[in-house]
Formats: sequence, structure tokens, C-alpha cells
Amino acid sequence: MTITQTDKRIVGTGRRGGTWRAWKTARIGLAFAFSMAVSARAELIEVPAAADTALFELTPDFNFGAQTDLPAGTLGPSADLSRARVLLRFDVAAALPADAVVQAAFVRVTVTHVPLGGVASTFGLHPVRVSWIEGGQQGATPGGAPAAALEPTWNSRSHPDGAWAEPGGGAGADYDETPVAIEGIDARGTYEFEVGAEGVAVIQGWLADQASNHGWLLRSQDEATAKTARRFAAREAAASGPMLVIRYERGPVLPRIDRLTIRDGEMILEYGGESGAVYIWEASPEPAGGTWETLRLLPPLSTSGKGTATNAWADLNRQFFRLRAEAP
Repeated sequence: MTITQTDKRIVGTGRRGGTWRAWKTARIGLAFAFSMAVSARAELIEVPAAADTALFELTPDFNFGAQTDLPAGTLGPSADLSRARVLLRFDVAAALPADAVVQAAFVRVTVTHVPLGGVASTFGLHPVRVSWIEGGQQGATPGGAPAAALEPTWNSRSHPDGAWAEPGGGAGADYDETPVAIEGIDARGTYEFEVGAEGVAVIQGWLADQASNHGWLLRSQDEATAKTARRFAAREAAASGPMLVIRYERGPVLPRIDRLTIRDGEMILEYGGESGAVYIWEASPEPAGGTWETLRLLPPLSTSGKGTATNAWADLNRQFFRLRAEAP
């Protein structure tokens, strides 16, 4: 007895979960329902900064793109309470798979220098709304060098003519006024800015639209107070540089049932799947609410594509079958 497909239709509840069923009608009039259950895969990844630089009011036409550490905060009275801010950008689209769903994230930074008599301050990460490049200038402490064309400075987003909405960047115009994460900064060491739901949404948006990724601006939330300035390791400092740590889930590992053939009392299942995923072939007398019995644990495919499995045809009452995927 051979079962061949004469009709097929697919329905589903969504990309990331629920039940998907494919109905195949046999010549002999029996209806076999196939359902593909899915599971998400949790992942953790560290993404180093792809670009960073500083905006420094003390030297307003300097760029800091190649500096190994970057100033942020407010200097002391001897420097006229000059302010500094750091721009950070992480290439999320290059680091994450396209089907990633971001669950949580934090930004790790390292403070390399604290001024004598330094004052602790709360710093915030503000999403940047406009594009910028890193630049390539470096100099002796306090760092930086006169900007080349298109490089960002305190005065210009793109030196010399592309001005910020206001020097150093304008809140509500060049960057969001409300930070997505805050953290108290005091002594030297490593600090982690845990982004909330709004920050997660920002990262997810960068993944969906790479062109919208303009990174974050790191600034003290109290720029009127002297000696809150700190120096932060830049990406040029390698392991100490800024790091975006993301916990995400991948989309479902969805198997595809292509054909079921019954020959000489044996079922032959042809299916499509992803390499490394474990698929469980199950049967039930009812498509919903019934008890699913494991028929076969299918070995992982060495490469994504088509697979074949067999099992004895023991009970015609078991008219509903499914492949359940477990993450690799």
C-alpha cells in the first residue's frame, strides 16, 4: 500500500512558536495530519565596539578616533569645567543572526583613570540619532589631534561644516535625552550598564535596520559638577575596550515534512531539516489534546537538507504525526 500526496495546505500561528500542521490527503481516503513543533535557542554573545571616539570641549576641534582611552564627564575648575562625552557603536547586524530576538543586554566599560579628588557620578547611555564616523586622530594626554575632514569633534559631527544641533551634541536632536541605561562611576575598574526594555528594543531595531545604528553617547548625568571626568578604555585597548553583551534567542528550528510512504508494513518519512538539530518523530490518535508517542529519535543531519527515517506501521488509528525539533 503506497500513500501519495494529492493535496496540501499549511496553517500556523506565527514565526516563533505555536503549532504548524500540514495536511496530506491519500488516494485511499485516509487523512494524515503532520505537525511540526518548534523550540527557540538561547545564545550569549559578546560584541566589541566597532567604533568609538570622544567629544572634548577643552579642544573643540580635535578628534580622538585612534586614542586608546577616551574622556567623559566634567573636568575641574582649572580646565574651566570643560565637558567630555564618548561615542560608541557596535556592529550588531554583523554579530547576530538575522532571526535573533534580543532578550537582554549590557554594555561593559573599563575606567582607566580617575582625577585627583575625583567625584563619583552617574553616567548614562543615550541612543544617537545621527550618523558619525570614528576618525583616526591620536595625541599625548589629554589626547586627540586636529580633526581631518568629516571627523567628529565637540563642535562638528562632521568636521568642519557638519555641525551638531549644539556643540557636543544636542539632547533630543542628536541623541535621545533619556538614557537607556545608567551606572554609577567612581574608581578605576570595570562597570556594566544593563539596558532595559527600551535599550533592548533599540538593539533589535539595529538588527532589523543596520542603517539606523548610530550607537550610543556616554555622558555624565551631572555635567555641572566638577571632577566627574573619567577616562574609559577605547576599542584600541583590545580586551579592555567597550563590549556589548547580548543574550538572545534564535528563531525556531522548523523541520519540513515532505512525504510519508507506507510500503510492506513500514512507514518511510522524508523530511527537511537543519544540521545539528535533533528531531523527534511522534504519533497520536488526535491532532490536539491527545497523547503523543515517540516513534523515533532521528539522528542529527550532518548538513542542512533532506533526511529519511523509517518506522513500523503498527496501528492505523494513529493517523496524526509530527516532528518535534530540539535545538542543536
